[in-house]
Amino acid sequence: MDRYSLDKPPAPDTTKQMAFWRWLIVDEIGMVSARLLAQMDQRIRSAKPAADEWKIDPKTNRPRPFGGINVLFTGDFAQLPSPEGGGIAEIPASLRPRGDHAPPPDPLIQHGQELFWGGAVQGVTELVERERCKDEWWNEVVDELREGYLSDKNHKYLHGRPVEGCTLSPEERASRQRVIDGPDDPRLQDMKFVTGTVIVANNDAKYQINKDRAAGYARAAETPLRWSVAKDKALSKVLQTQACDKDAKLRWLQYHDMDTEGLCGMLPLAVGMPVALTQHVDRSEKALLKGRVAHVHSWDWPENDQQPRLVYVKFKDADWTLDGSTEKGLYPIEPVKRTWKLDKGRKNPVLAVSRTQLPLVPAFAITAHSSQGKTLSAVLLDFNIHRRTHVSYGTVVASRVRSREDVLILRAFPAWLYQRGPPEGVAKLLQRLRGELNLDVFREATWPSAPCEACRRAKPLNLFADAQWQRARANRPATCLACEKKKRADRSFQPGKRKKYTARPANWRRSRTPSREPSSRKRTPTASGNA
Repeated sequence: MDRYSLDKPPAPDTTKQMAFWRWLIVDEIGMVSARLLAQMDQRIRSAKPAADEWKIDPKTNRPRPFGGINVLFTGDFAQLPSPEGGGIAEIPASLRPRGDHAPPPDPLIQHGQELFWGGAVQGVTELVERERCKDEWWNEVVDELREGYLSDKNHKYLHGRPVEGCTLSPEERASRQRVIDGPDDPRLQDMKFVTGTVIVANNDAKYQINKDRAAGYARAAETPLRWSVAKDKALSKVLQTQACDKDAKLRWLQYHDMDTEGLCGMLPLAVGMPVALTQHVDRSEKALLKGRVAHVHSWDWPENDQQPRLVYVKFKDADWTLDGSTEKGLYPIEPVKRTWKLDKGRKNPVLAVSRTQLPLVPAFAITAHSSQGKTLSAVLLDFNIHRRTHVSYGTVVASRVRSREDVLILRAFPAWLYQRGPPEGVAKLLQRLRGELNLDVFREATWPSAPCEACRRAKPLNLFADAQWQRARANRPATCLACEKKKRADRSFQPGKRKKYTARPANWRRSRTPSREPSSRKRTPTASGNA
């Protein structure tokens, strides 16, 4: 469901099916944006018939959330928020102070957040038993990352540094060192890390790592590396406004696949190389959905062509076979055509380019957002991230494995990056769902407000000067910043005193430099020149 899907009515068949829904299960709710949740709510409400006995709450005579169907949410809110659309666990705008000139909040995002914060969700059941990882020490590290307070002791253990008062055996201390010593670290030669997944914070790093490791894989496996080159065709608007020569098309091939609808400009391929789907290929019981990882088996590549006709990929642990094939998990992937926009950053992009390419991408590296919900056999992590990266990054990437032995950290990192505390919204939302948080008390305790003497409106702390706020705390009249500014402007304006102007001819123009009047005194000749 895209951002503007509410502008289009649902298909009639879909509406009929939704009318009979009684349960809806939403998995990985921590990864769902508030806007998408609001769209789901509004779409289901519109699909439910007016005669449905559960659609309207008889006590309030208002529509129930999600049209009255039962909704079960599962997941972990200590995840990375959605890249766009607002996070459900973020504190809503209604509970945060807003300046007089602050832009209004997105109504869809606000509605999606209010479904959880406003009481539509009626309870929470918290699971405390761990199923993925049974390594006690690694679980301790993950818990510290979740709380946003990585201990100095574990930070030293991870780097292999001495810890004062440590009584662990040398073998145990060595097993806790997960930061590699350099490119020659022997653990990097372990096959599970040779083919392991690198988890990084952004797509630029992922793109470069995938290309480099694809070339390294081909060398190590002694198999040829071939490149599938995308075919770009500029559409009319681009032809009218942009240069579409050879240099432009070469430049387009260097664009990141996230900017070109998931189709790489230059796709490296080698037999046996892991690849991931960039779109849903088969929604049947095969579940060949976006992000599913397979390995290149073979291809049909015409001579002197820049793309293969199709690539056969093999999905491990698959128990199905295609008609005419005897090998389980073998599936053909053909090039697809998608339209991407050169001016994607604009509000209404129009410069469209049609691209034909295989919907595959090397699976050597993924972003932290893409890793959420996955259990990986071996990962290589980058913990030395930018300070503006979300504080849940460490929790997400460290919790993808079953044991410390499945993790290597690629470079040293400062401890303070993971000692910034947890995201405030997650803890408060859980308190709200448990029934432990009163929103009015929380709002007043966090962002107290006071009435302004001039405008007679209650305004939060950040809209008062310090001196005026102290007056408000002492129950004395106080004036907000906006009204103080208006008073100063009124005092500086004096209606009876006007600036005097001198009338000038219409064609008069004042010179920037005063003109020099000709001197009446004669100059005496000198030896070096004439008078």
